[in-house]
Amino acid sequence: MLAITNLTVGYGRTDILKGLSVAFTPGHITGIIGPNGAGKSTLIKAILNLIKPHQGQILLNDTPVKQQLNQIAYVQQRADLDLSFPIDVEHVVLTGVYPQLKLFHDPTPAMHAAVDAAIAQVGLTDFKHRQFSALSGGQLQRVFVAWALVQQAQVLILDEPSVGIDLASETQIMTILRELTAAGKTVIIVHHDLNKVTTYFDELVILNHGVVAAGPTTTVFNQTNIAQAFSEDLGQVLFIKEDQHG
Repeated sequence: MLAITNLTVGYGRTDILKGLSVAFTPGHITGIIGPNGAGKSTLIKAILNLIKPHQGQILLNDTPVKQQLNQIAYVQQRADLDLSFPIDVEHVVLTGVYPQLKLFHDPTPAMHAAVDAAIAQVGLTDFKHRQFSALSGGQLQRVFVAWALVQQAQVLILDEPSVGIDLASETQIMTILRELTAAGKTVIIVHHDLNKVTTYFDELVILNHGVVAAGPTTTVFNQTNIAQAFSEDLGQVLFIKEDQHG
């Protein structure tokens, strides 16, 4: 289990998250939602040890997460990547095994086979030698998922994976993530589309500079919590619309 206790973290003297405690359960897809500036990206950076907490601890299976970062695969937003780099799909996915290599060693046949299997799992075998820059948004996101798959990490974190992709790719990615959680993996998704929360997530963390609510989606995704994290108006609009449809 990935467990965060009494986390305070930010930049310089400015705390973005204060006293945050939350746990992410293996075998579940957990969504993280909150308004812009609520601390979603800051939380992910703290988990990845990219910024150091002012206080608190982050443990994976009771061991500091910074000692086992190889057990976390992170798929960042497409907007943060240089998509013009001249590399094909196979070699993008192959970089996922590089941390497993010994110094001055080439990938093994087993690693190449794992790359092929991951590319097939995301439905891109026919695009194996396609240049990265020539892919659609949905295809790019599936490449990133394949890259994460070959790492065989315990925890998979995705930052806004559905932004700018087609529905078929989004559906395929969610199916793959369900397969991972069925195998006991922990999947965490930073998400922006509140209309898909109940469809996608087993558990939910609602942030606004701290935890507004966390737990089973069916329990915490309600008008009160959304109004507290976002705005009273959004809470009313979202749940009035939901009532009208069901």
